[in-house]
Amino acid sequence: MPNDARMKLMKELKWRGATHACPNCSGPAQCAMEEGKSGSLCWCMSEPQSENAITKYDTCLCKNCLTGEESV
Repeated sequence: MPNDARMKLMKELKWRGATHACPNCSGPAQCAMEEGKSGSLCWCMSEPQSENAITKYDTCLCKNCLTGEESV
């Protein structure tokens, strides 16, 4: 598989399950409310509340940006 095709496929796989792009890093982000589900079902509800949760953005941050975790 040519390198360009491989990179395109990897990008598509990375975005599976994403509802939007993180406004901080432009990576894939997932929000239950953007899928029409209850906010209480979102992954972020299990995270400890901190000042990091308050942002200047109109959309949710990805888990890495919200929690300060590094991508693996």
